[in-house]
Amino acid sequence: YHLEILVYSHMEEQMNQNNNINDEKWALITGSSSGIGEALSYELSEHGFNIILHGRNKDELERVKNNIKTQSKIIVLDLTKVDAPKELLKSVENLNIKVLVNNAGFGVSGDFKNTSLEHELDLIKVNIDIPVTLTKEFIKKKSLKYILNTSSLYSYFPVPKQSIYGASKAFLHSFTLAIANENPELSISSLCPGLTYSKFRTRHGKDEKYYPVGLTSEQVAKVAVKGLLKKKKEIVPGLFNKIMAFTIPKLPANFGLSIIRKMNSSRGY
Repeated sequence: YHLEILVYSHMEEQMNQNNNINDEKWALITGSSSGIGEALSYELSEHGFNIILHGRNKDELERVKNNIKTQSKIIVLDLTKVDAPKELLKSVENLNIKVLVNNAGFGVSGDFKNTSLEHELDLIKVNIDIPVTLTKEFIKKKSLKYILNTSSLYSYFPVPKQSIYGASKAFLHSFTLAIANENPELSISSLCPGLTYSKFRTRHGKDEKYYPVGLTSEQVAKVAVKGLLKKKKEIVPGLFNKIMAFTIPKLPANFGLSIIRKMNSSRGY
């Protein structure tokens, strides 16, 4: 399967000056060509981490790379491919990974009876299988200090009109909190953003609608990295999202679900 690993000349020169690349501290961020992943890349770079950018769009990754202040490496890989985890792990096997960010993910919207099973199985692979596989591999390594899994506000309750997406994020959130309890020596955080202005909706073919409660990817990333470095297990950016995460699960089930369904319908889902 197609895998491109692009290491730029200025990075090679720096690496040649430092023969032991394992002395460097690297952050691997899946899905970092745009949105929250891109913003997390910049924020972690500001904190001194070298960045491994991953995505499917080579041009977009190059654009992000040009804005990274520390050393960087680009991996172009489609995570829905059968051998994707193996290829990704092979490409970073000689790097000192201190931060793992499982950010890659996508949604499938609409009534479940009308949606594409093929797309939903790909969703499960990218949103669940890949984070579990990468976490299983890296959590055993002594170099690893931080894991950030990008879940969602939707992990706190079922999500009509995005049933598989919501369920995948609920899995990731539960998984993250469980392994955080098992590994108190590490900082393991579940990032649960609500409405965030990125390319997530436009990839669904939807026009972006702006609401006062929405946050930018940059705002989410700052809150996320701050919480990760403080070993905060649950990170919910924004007051409105905190209220939703607390309130909706406590409402009568049908009432809470009707609210979420109306919200999704109003957003074109």
